[in-house]
Amino acid sequence: MAKTQKRALQDYFDHNCWGCGPKNRRGLHVKSFWSEELNGLLCKWAPKPNHASGPNMLNGGVIFTLMDCHSIMAAVACAYKNEGREFGTEPHIWFVTKEAKLTFSKPTPLDTVELQAIVQHMEGRIAHVSCTLYSQGIKRAEMALEAIRVPAHWRE
Repeated sequence: MAKTQKRALQDYFDHNCWGCGPKNRRGLHVKSFWSEELNGLLCKWAPKPNHASGPNMLNGGVIFTLMDCHSIMAAVACAYKNEGREFGTEPHIWFVTKEAKLTFSKPTPLDTVELQAIVQHMEGRIAHVSCTLYSQGIKRAEMALEAIRVPAHWRE
């Protein structure tokens, strides 16, 4: 993948996911970008007031969705890279969540968050991804996610 990437990885696919689908007008619109420095994906996302769960705190379900979608895209990007293919080429590569464990370490303010997702290793169709969410420079949540590759026609 290019060192500087201008197009979000999610925008290579025409889908309606509430978390990251470019076609979903009411969705969260997670946008992931490759980072050579991280050897993984970065995302910055700004919540709206309706994403709160309490006074000025980001809702835990929204946090889960952000981290889930970002982690899935890390698995997709890693698979394309491992196969030596240009990202987004057909047949499309897609993963879904098999299992996810989310640990909250601190409350997350209703402020811009940064997500970092790294594929730790791949075993056949399974990608093991770690994702960390930061707000105001402080780690707020960590996710360990197992993603499973599904057939290209799964999204049709």
